[in-house]
Amino acid sequence: TLFRSGAFDGDTLLPMLANDAARVSMALALEPDPINFAKLELNIAAAGPGVMQKTRALRAAVDATSGCRAFAGLGNQGSGFSQVGDRVATVSIDDLVETHIPYEERLYIKFDVEGAEASALQGAARTLVEKAPFLAVSAYHRPHDLWTLPRLINGFDDRYRYRLVSHGADGADLMLYAFPPE
Repeated sequence: TLFRSGAFDGDTLLPMLANDAARVSMALALEPDPINFAKLELNIAAAGPGVMQKTRALRAAVDATSGCRAFAGLGNQGSGFSQVGDRVATVSIDDLVETHIPYEERLYIKFDVEGAEASALQGAARTLVEKAPFLAVSAYHRPHDLWTLPRLINGFDDRYRYRLVSHGADGADLMLYAFPPE
């Protein structure tokens, strides 16, 4: 099962499903921005019935707890939690796993939540301990995330191993990959 938190318009989720559809039993795509969410739903539909059958889009933000938070929806990659803005539903990964995922399912979770990665990881504490998912976590939104994110994951399970990879030509799009214990 694949979780894509901060799914934007499906720009990374849909190519992954196109390339590895046989290995993915279900994909949950979470996007709180209403403009981006509408684009995500259109792009999932345009990807065809094979993708539509195994993909569920949820208009929610991933956070430490389920509830509501203020959110600045900009209709682009800069949308995110803010001090003021529209209220959006939040959900923790732990709550999503409990409601949607059979216990034996392997998980791949990608977080690109515009600086809220630490909070999102806190909401996945039980899942990290019980299911040891593979993680891809954006580490470029806040400079201190380079050391706080792996330290946070280690606090849940110190057997994870890490790799930093830049997917941008200029060093941007820096991802922290956390490989679960074998």
